[in-house]
Amino acid sequence: MLYSSSTLFWGRSVLEMAKALETYHLTGIEFWYEQAQFFNLSPKEIADVFSSYSQARTVHAASWDLNLSSINRGVRQQSLEEIEKSLHFAKLLQADDVTIHPGRHSSISLLDDWHREQMLYSVEAIDQLAQQYEMPVSFELMEPIRKEMYTTPTQLNELLEACSDWVYTTYDVAHSSLGEEPERAFLQLERVNKIHMSDATPLAFHVPVGQGEIQWSRLMPYILNKKVPLILEGFDVSEDEQFLRAHLAGLCHLEQMSERREQSV
Repeated sequence: MLYSSSTLFWGRSVLEMAKALETYHLTGIEFWYEQAQFFNLSPKEIADVFSSYSQARTVHAASWDLNLSSINRGVRQQSLEEIEKSLHFAKLLQADDVTIHPGRHSSISLLDDWHREQMLYSVEAIDQLAQQYEMPVSFELMEPIRKEMYTTPTQLNELLEACSDWVYTTYDVAHSSLGEEPERAFLQLERVNKIHMSDATPLAFHVPVGQGEIQWSRLMPYILNKKVPLILEGFDVSEDEQFLRAHLAGLCHLEQMSERREQSV
C-alpha cells in the first residue's frame, strides 16, 4: 500500500493528483487539511475523484501554526478546534484515519511537566472526538529538534497508554535519529497504523528516499512486514512530480540492492 502526501502535488488540481497516482501505480493519498483550505478544494470533489480511481484517502490534520500543549490557552483551544475540523473533513472524504502532530514546548523546556500535562488533556479530548466522529486518529512520532516533546517511542507510548482503540501512531522515517539503528525505534513504537516515508540529512528532513542518511537496508524488512500504508512525504511545487519520481527511483534502487544481497548469499 504505497500512498503519496498531497503536498507532493502543491498547487495541482484534485484530478491531476488522482491521475498522477494512477500513473505511478500508487494506491492512495494523505490529504493535508490545510492544503484543501488554502486552495479552497471541495471535500466532495476530493472524495468523488479519488473514489472514481479506487484510491484510498487518509488526512493529515491541521498542524501549521498550532500547538496542542501551548502555554497560550487560546492557541490550545484553537488547535483542538482545528483538529475537530480536520476530523469532519476526513469524514466527508471517507478517509481511513487522521494524522495528528502532538504538542510541543512553547519556548524553552523549563515547563516540561506542565506542557506534558496539557498534552494529556488534549489527547483525552481528541480521543473523545475520534469516537464521536467514528474516525481513527494517529499521533506522529516527531523529529528530535528543539521544542518537540514526543521524539522517542517511549514518550509517545506513554502519552497514549490510556487511550481507546480509536487512537494510533504514525512512524515517520525521516524523524529517526541519524546514526542510530532506525529499526529499534520502529519496533518499540506501539499502535503503528501507517508509516511516513522520506529521508533525512543532518541539515534537512524529508528529502527523497535514498538521498539522505537513513539506513534503509536495516529498516525496510520491518516496514514491509508491518503491512500498513506507506506514505511518501515531501513538498513539491513542480508540475512534473520531480520529488515523487525521486522517491520512486530511490525505492527502486533499494529493491535492486536487496535483490543483489539475496543473490550473493
